[in-house]
Amino acid sequence: MSNGNVTCPICGGSTIFTERNQKYICQNDECLTKLVLEKEYIYMDETKKKENEIWLKYRYKRLTQSQWDAIREGERIPEIEHKKQEAKECESCGTKGGFLKGLVNIKGKIYCNICAEIFVDKMTKEIPITTTLNIDGYKIKNYIDIESVEIIIGTGIFSEIGGGIADFLGARSMAFERKLQKAKQTAFKTLKYRAFEKGGNAVVGIDVDYTEFSGNRIGLIANGTIVEIEPI
Repeated sequence: MSNGNVTCPICGGSTIFTERNQKYICQNDECLTKLVLEKEYIYMDETKKKENEIWLKYRYKRLTQSQWDAIREGERIPEIEHKKQEAKECESCGTKGGFLKGLVNIKGKIYCNICAEIFVDKMTKEIPITTTLNIDGYKIKNYIDIESVEIIIGTGIFSEIGGGIADFLGARSMAFERKLQKAKQTAFKTLKYRAFEKGGNAVVGIDVDYTEFSGNRIGLIANGTIVEIEPI
């Protein structure tokens, strides 16, 4: 549903509310700023315009729509309007802090970093991922999105030398293999989380590629299709 009351702080464009991730998204294709509304306050969660002055200066501010409009018009809002954002607390353990003090917002709920990781692990544990295009016993009810995760890891000069010696001796370079394995696990976990974030409950068609960059770096790229499945 579109919402005429929430406009983009960066470009002033209209937004549309998405039920799936509970965010308002700017309809300007060059902006696509994602906004979160908490009571009367709005804050920016993501944007394509990473170099925009408003994004750089006010990214972590929770302001009313009229305040965002004033900022976009080039006005200064009184300091009193920036003040006293109440210290929030983790919904799981009660840890208190501000937006920049270790608390994160997951689908409108506030968690500390530790509880956020536990929550994400719990919510994504049952999300299956597969290289095939279907899952036995289930049918695909809805195709949601195609996701890609990129992770860059450094080999390092010592890893290179170690790898050379290991190859010469006919052994395997375990240190570098562990790096690659950890990167792959992180990529899969990220795909699962993005599925959860977008309302999916599975990721199919997983494909993993590797590419080499200058500076002794390896890139791991994992792609998959986020879907909603249901038992047959």
